Amino acid sequence: MRFTIIPCESSIRQLFLSNLSSSVCRYSVNLSYASSPSDHTLSGATIGELFNKQVEATPDRDMIVFSRDNVRLTYQQFKSKMDDLAAGLLALGLKPGDRVGIWSPNRAEWVLTQIATAHIGLIMVNVNPAYRVQELNTHPEGWNETMIMAESFKTQTTMR
Repeated sequence: MRFTIIPCESSIRQLFLSNLSSSVCRYSVNLSYASSPSDHTLSGATIGELFNKQVEATPDRDMIVFSRDNVRLTYQQFKSKMDDLAAGLLALGLKPGDRVGIWSPNRAEWVLTQIATAHIGLIMVNVNPAYRVQELNTHPEGWNETMIMAESFKTQTTMR
């Protein structure tokens, strides 16, 4: 899998993530708790902790299947790719709390980005895949992404 990363700058340049270090990235995050009427209590576990627990329990079980893209990954394979992506994002200088926009239709890399950003405390912002480059340059100020990730189909200015 390959990602094109487009930093949020007026002059957009592309970087490619591949063959990144597979070191596992861990950050402590502040837990929050929302109370509501329910028979179940919140576990207090982070997405990363829950994902790691599932990987340990079922490493060889299919985690994700995207037939259209011919992608099938087990939990262990997915975790390896997720760790690589998380390490790459941190190596680019992103810190917990930074926002990462993802400009992509549904595909395996979208799910990978969602889990990787959550695992290291980044905030993923969904960007409509139908947006054109010009629309990204005038996006709402409230987004404040540190970077935007896009798949290679966005080498064109509009999705076909």
